Amino acid sequence: MPRTTFTFAVPRGQRFDDKLGVDDHLKLWRGLDPAQAWNAANYHPQAPTSTVHYSALRTEELSTAVSDRTTLAVLRTRFPNWKIAEFTVGQARSVGYIAMRDPTNPEDVVLYSASDPDNTASKGIAKALAALARIA
Repeated sequence: MPRTTFTFAVPRGQRFDDKLGVDDHLKLWRGLDPAQAWNAANYHPQAPTSTVHYSALRTEELSTAVSDRTTLAVLRTRFPNWKIAEFTVGQARSVGYIAMRDPTNPEDVVLYSASDPDNTASKGIAKALAALARIA
């Protein structure tokens, strides 16, 4: 059976911080998949947490929906019963990410580690962003 190859929105070596095209004030949203173990506390019926676990944000390419191209209401219809993490581009940049428009999806902004955009973001910057994020 052939293996499916994952393709990044922006190829390695072509990632940069698009400060002119992605303003710091823009809100970003990231769906928190209820099937992922690290998000379990957000879905606990007796005492759901309002914090975001860093594992939900720690990827090489962090894809987020952006407030100048979509709305939280639209995301809630696409991802019913999912919790949504919210933070700004400025917050992401302040902890060590770069931001650029996703060339494959106009409603998204992708984030990469500023120190090494071609590899998974460090645990430290993912934790820092998770500490700033809120459940929308």
